[in-house]
Amino acid sequence: MFQRIMPWLLGLLWSHLWAAWVLHRTAAEQRERALDLAASGLFSVPTPPAVAALATWPAAMTGALAFTFTLGLLICAVARAGVDLLAVGHRLLRFLPLLACAIALLIGLTLPHGGIWIGLALLFAIPYGLFLALSPRRHSVAARAALCWLCAALVLVPVVWSASPDHLRTARTAIVGLPAGEALVNAYYRSALLAAEPIKGPHQRFHVTYSALGATHIPDWIRCKPGTPLLLPVADPANADLRVLGVIDDAVHLEGFPEPVEADAWGERFAAWMAANDPVVLRALVALGVIGGLPLVLALAVASGVYRIAGRAPRRQWRVPITVMACAGLGGVCAVLILAVAERAPPEPVVDGHGAERIAAASARSTSLRDLERLASDDELLPVRAHALAEQVRRARTPAEWVDPVRAATTWYEQWHGYNALLARGWDPRGQVC
Repeated sequence: MFQRIMPWLLGLLWSHLWAAWVLHRTAAEQRERALDLAASGLFSVPTPPAVAALATWPAAMTGALAFTFTLGLLICAVARAGVDLLAVGHRLLRFLPLLACAIALLIGLTLPHGGIWIGLALLFAIPYGLFLALSPRRHSVAARAALCWLCAALVLVPVVWSASPDHLRTARTAIVGLPAGEALVNAYYRSALLAAEPIKGPHQRFHVTYSALGATHIPDWIRCKPGTPLLLPVADPANADLRVLGVIDDAVHLEGFPEPVEADAWGERFAAWMAANDPVVLRALVALGVIGGLPLVLALAVASGVYRIAGRAPRRQWRVPITVMACAGLGGVCAVLILAVAERAPPEPVVDGHGAERIAAASARSTSLRDLERLASDDELLPVRAHALAEQVRRARTPAEWVDPVRAATTWYEQWHGYNALLARGWDPRGQVC
């Protein structure tokens, strides 16, 4: 039993440390960028005090849990499946995934921006090597594991098919109703945005930074373009996403762009730059981890348990059919239950109700301004305070009057909602209108 659990624990520990390192590095970059923007007199999210609380190892270790129980579990599950399924054939087949990781590592070392290939190769190779070294090598064990993976799919596929985004709201409602639910929700929302930063593309950010290395005049068209993120200037080139090398005859020379860019071609060239710098592979893997990481491992545990119970059947040959039929039936029952839960109405907005009702009240148009002010300042639930702050900004006569309250918010999540509401009202952090 210990031998079976050990590669899972070590693999998840490795995934957690890998994610914590990425988040700590990302938060440090965010802190430097926030300080640079603040020195220029610009307000952006996160503010230096808010990001300083996140640029620590405890915050990174907490935020990494979002990756550990999604992408980390998916990586470990795929590694275990590879070891189990390839063991049915020739024993050398088990080393093919390690060969693929070595090839990906070489590709990453040769590419200018190959860090994603190196990181993903190491992220998968270590857990796979652990399962390869610590898992039993008997052919009968591998065949039984392959059957359990098939039965896990019979459980999981109907569940994934029946699930929808509405179930995230339902799950949050259920979690908030638990005794420790509010503490769990607060911990998640404090670290969720930090965990999302490494998988965001430029098109998903509020703003992109640029530095004028060799230019004294930047044309207005490079600062403002409908449908693109705001471009904010920073002094340090290390904190800049784009580096302006110079401007000649209103054509901008940008680092990494082979030719000068003119006004009529800026939208197309900037869109191509955003697509080239989008970590879409990592974002897709995290999405797969959210959908299939924890559910896949739970389905495998259920299938293994059913297989053990079916072993008590009077005849040995009944074990496989009983396991397959039981897992298929369990998957169908779970799908029916999920579809039934999806038909439930969302919680009613009640200012003094339980957590889910207060969250609904914080963003409801029927809630009075006095109640919104109380929710934004006194509520213990972080999503309630964030939604109430954003709703106050949306109802304000002028968005500029709420810049200082949003800036003074103590958590990144509140600032994020308030900043988003300010931008939706037409406020521009550069003091100009595009």
